[in-house]
Amino acid sequence: MLEFLVAGFFYFFVFPINVQAYLDPGSGSLIFQVLAASLISVVYMAKRNWSKLTSLFRKDAQSLSQHDEIKTAKRK
Repeated sequence: MLEFLVAGFFYFFVFPINVQAYLDPGSGSLIFQVLAASLISVVYMAKRNWSKLTSLFRKDAQSLSQHDEIKTAKRK
């Protein structure tokens, strides 16, 4: 599947076709906003769940439960 995607992108950029299309500033702005919002949301979710993400790669499984207990105690 990955080879198909790479070949498709390669073909798309090496052999471009002429298209009679117009990208107005409003559309470009919308595309930019979608890309920026996606990037910001990925960074936010990674930062918010960093301890859970790193605990998946640790050997001791208790670190995640201890972290959750500490966060719960701080909220009270």
